[in-house]
Amino acid sequence: MEMKLVKGILKYVKKIIPVIIIISSLFSITAGAESYVYNYEGEALRTPDAVTVKYYADSAYSGFSVLSEPRDMDFDAAGNLYIADTDNNRIVVLDRYYKFVNEYRSVTLSDGSKSDFSEPTGIYCCKNGTIYIADSKNGRILVADCDFNLINTVTATAEEVLKESFVFTPLKVSASTDGRIYAIADGVYDGLMEFDASGKFVSFSGAAKVTYNLFDKLWMKYGTEKQRKQRTKNIPTEFSNLDIDSEGFVYTVNASVKQSDPYSSEPIRKQNNLGTNILKTTDELKNPIGDILYPYSKSDASVTGPSKLIDISAAADYGYVVADEKRGHIFVYSSSGEIMFVFGGSGSNIGTFTLPVAVSCYGSEIAVLDGITGSVTVFTFTEYADLIISATENYHNGKYDESYEEWQQVLKTNSNLNTAYVNIGKILIRKGEYKKALDYLKLGQNKAYYSKAYKYYRKEILKNNLIWILLGIAAVLSIVIAAVHFLFKGVNTRLNSKRWFSGLKYSFHIMAHPFDGFWDMTHENKGSMSAALILYAFFTVSVVVRTACRGFLLSPLGGNANLPAAVALSIIPILLYCVCNWSITTLFDGDGKFSQIYMGCAYCLTPYLLVSVPITVIGNFVTLEETAILNVISAFAIIWCVFLLFCAMVTVHGYSGSKAIVTIIATVVAMLLVIMLVVLLFNLVRQMVMFVISIYDELTINL
Repeated sequence: MEMKLVKGILKYVKKIIPVIIIISSLFSITAGAESYVYNYEGEALRTPDAVTVKYYADSAYSGFSVLSEPRDMDFDAAGNLYIADTDNNRIVVLDRYYKFVNEYRSVTLSDGSKSDFSEPTGIYCCKNGTIYIADSKNGRILVADCDFNLINTVTATAEEVLKESFVFTPLKVSASTDGRIYAIADGVYDGLMEFDASGKFVSFSGAAKVTYNLFDKLWMKYGTEKQRKQRTKNIPTEFSNLDIDSEGFVYTVNASVKQSDPYSSEPIRKQNNLGTNILKTTDELKNPIGDILYPYSKSDASVTGPSKLIDISAAADYGYVVADEKRGHIFVYSSSGEIMFVFGGSGSNIGTFTLPVAVSCYGSEIAVLDGITGSVTVFTFTEYADLIISATENYHNGKYDESYEEWQQVLKTNSNLNTAYVNIGKILIRKGEYKKALDYLKLGQNKAYYSKAYKYYRKEILKNNLIWILLGIAAVLSIVIAAVHFLFKGVNTRLNSKRWFSGLKYSFHIMAHPFDGFWDMTHENKGSMSAALILYAFFTVSVVVRTACRGFLLSPLGGNANLPAAVALSIIPILLYCVCNWSITTLFDGDGKFSQIYMGCAYCLTPYLLVSVPITVIGNFVTLEETAILNVISAFAIIWCVFLLFCAMVTVHGYSGSKAIVTIIATVVAMLLVIMLVVLLFNLVRQMVMFVISIYDELTINL
């Protein structure tokens, strides 16, 4: 009787131990899987927790023998998880609750014999029940049923792929429901290897673009044949992993992101039948690249550089999930390319990873395989994440009212989520509430949809108030014409006697006749210092107005008007140019005086002064496409200013054209040196002050 009681207690304890392990895991996750998201300024913002740990499946909990360097995993249609345990030459199967079900070390042939695995590195479970195994060391892809009875063996020879000394070593595999097989093979840089349903090699597809910098192009064009052969070839990056979504599109990831120009990379691709990348991306964040904010290689941080994306799962209805091997982060993207949230990290706590090697999704669960610990961490969404996913799905399914309410609830939890503002703005556009949409899209920093909403809003305003707008424009023009007439007819006689006024009028003469104008300014005493001072004041005012009053579409994302900085940037560079130019031209035998350099530089600003304020005002009433016209006008005005500066250099100092260009370049270099010396001096003074303060603190404490 006592023995039965003891056995019963032990049996009960065995049942509750896994539950205790899971519960204890849940309490340790909060610090390990902090969630964040990026805004359109590229800043990482902390968000409410998007996930919690549902299961932590290791050998102790699941009941399988310890995994040794597992490389891949995938869910089947029933939610069973298949793990490629590479070094143990087996496939481990876990049930829906991540308990050990079976392990397979071979496939069964038609005659009943077995064919063993040798370092299987990839596995894919098709929705129709077929299982694909990348049997790496055996140089084959095995196609089997759910009981691991062999259906087909896929191989490729050097003759088929038209490559000498080619050895087929499949690393990862995926397949569509119609039987087409896609594989990543070791040493293959031409893209994915595509096989038909019978297992015959068809072609390569989806190779990443090769980009050449200017140095590469010059080397390839002008280098000798021997030099070109010795130069390292630019080859596409080898893919890390792949997956196929419910519509049959192939997703791939590679671990290469350029640190110098990350958005030129395509670490995540979605390709059609032609191998073209059709991945949707947001206008502001461009290509999804994993982490946007990261320390560079010159930093003292222990982990530097962009993300190293190692795996992707496209099975989720809400989008796709990507794993970063470098920092252990898991990125969740919507189907429209918006980053919804990021979680995970490197560490030893549950919810973080030592080395994530695979990620797979099933319903609302995200499973991450750790290649070092041999464990599977299964995350499930919190209410906050469920709201985001539901709102996103409702929007794409046309349920805009439901999506609107859910996004509003999301904002109550996290008011810093740009995606919420943008999606609410999109819904309001569809409802015809354009004015309200503008407010949300501005908060979301989305210029593309802001421009679209403004276009409809402007059309609506013009339609309802066209007569009043025309009358207003006519009234303003009448007032301007009357003011100009009064100025030049009624007051012009008295003002002409003022040197500062005639000096201002002279700026228009210099614009039209720069060489004659600067010559007369230098030798005929035309122009005036007071007029130059007024022009500099106008320039400062125009910079401040443009900084404070420019429209959202002409403003940098997230840029706030910093008026003191605008004033400083309008005054200091001009003064610095005048001083450095006078110093350089004194050494280069220039004829100009400092006062002439000062006046000439002021007159060179006239084209910018004429267009700056009008462009700022007009910029508040144009769409994104129309801003291109304003940018062209601004660029033309700046080019005109530079040309006037060149004319002033030639005329005032008596230089030839080439010597004037060299002098301008030397002046710019001198300005940079002065700035560098000022910064260095500032740092030295700051360090001295800190040193004195530290000594004072020590004396105060000790005495």
